[in-house]
Amino acid sequence: EEDKEDKDTSLCSRLSWLQDHGIGSTPFSLSLMELLPDDLATMILVIFMNDSEYLSYQQQRAAGEELGERLLGHLYGSLLRLVALLRQRYETSLEEDLTMLRQLQGTETQEPDAKRRRETLEAKVVIPDGIRPENAQNILQLRIGQKRVLQALE
Repeated sequence: EEDKEDKDTSLCSRLSWLQDHGIGSTPFSLSLMELLPDDLATMILVIFMNDSEYLSYQQQRAAGEELGERLLGHLYGSLLRLVALLRQRYETSLEEDLTMLRQLQGTETQEPDAKRRRETLEAKVVIPDGIRPENAQNILQLRIGQKRVLQALE
């Protein structure tokens, strides 16, 4: 538990230091058509730096220097490994989610009666008990967006 508190304190300290230096003080806008915003990329890299890399980064930043190529390469490699780990957590692929979403949306327009729509829907797409079809669509749309962002980072 003490180790967790140290990590939380370290993370808060790093984020505070970044904000003091003008990084992360404004909202980010993500798009499939644009690169990851520089400030967001910097935040991600700093969060995943080990202590010696972070100290070196602080010193370089204070001296007005950019990140060294070796450190930058190491950090981007770490980011790519993190993206791969996150993608492995999903039980379905992006294509499977898109197919399920199309099926959910297709049944909704074809079956106006709620009971019939639910029965038709359950025959095509397995929806866990207690989840309404509308919520299943929202869940799929969110998951598809997350997967597209991760795919764009790779």
